[in-house]
Amino acid sequence: MANPQWHWGTIPDSPPTLEERNALIAEEKRVLQKVQQAQKGYCAACGFPAMAALRGHKQDGRWFGVCPVCRAGLNLAFAPEEAQMVFMPETPQVKINQTLHTIYAWMHSADRNQLDTADIVFDLINDRSMYTESILGVRQLTPGGLLAQVWDMSPTERQGAQRLLQHLRLILFPEAIASAVDYWHKTVYPRWQPIQRKPS
Repeated sequence: MANPQWHWGTIPDSPPTLEERNALIAEEKRVLQKVQQAQKGYCAACGFPAMAALRGHKQDGRWFGVCPVCRAGLNLAFAPEEAQMVFMPETPQVKINQTLHTIYAWMHSADRNQLDTADIVFDLINDRSMYTESILGVRQLTPGGLLAQVWDMSPTERQGAQRLLQHLRLILFPEAIASAVDYWHKTVYPRWQPIQRKPS
C-alpha cells in the first residue's frame, strides 16, 4: 500500500456539519481493521502503531491506518482542543509527531531526567505558542479556535494568511489522547526501555 502525499494542517473551506462528522467517524471505524492488516498495524505517516483510519485522498477514496497523533494533524477540523498550533516552519509535522511519541513515553517513565525533559519541552511549546500568536495576530491557537478565525476571514484575507498558516504545526497534548497513551504505556513503551536507558 503506497503512502499518499500527506497534507499536514489542511484547513477545509467550511466547518463540517454534525452529519459529516458522524459519517466520517462511522466510515473510519468500518475500514480500520482492513487498513491495519494491510500496514501490519503501523501508522502510514510516522510508523507508530496505528489506532485510527484516515482517508488519504478524497479523489480516489483510499484509506490509510494512522496513529491518533497523525490523524489530528492531517484533519484539523476533527482535532481535539487539548492542542496548540505553533509556528515551526523548520520542522516537518511527522518529525514533531515522532518526537511527541517519545515525550509521551518519558511522561510514563520512572527516570527523573526524562520526566524533567518532558516538562521542559512543553514549557518551550507554550513559549512558541505566544510567539506564534504575536506574529500571526490571532487570538487563539487551539485547532478549533484557529479554524473559527480562518473561516471568518474573507477569501482575500485567507489567501494572504495561507502562506503563514502552512508553517503551523499541531502539538497534541497527552490528555487529548489519554486512552491511547495509556494503551501504549502497557503495550509499546515497555519495549522502548532498553533504548531509553543510558548505559551504566
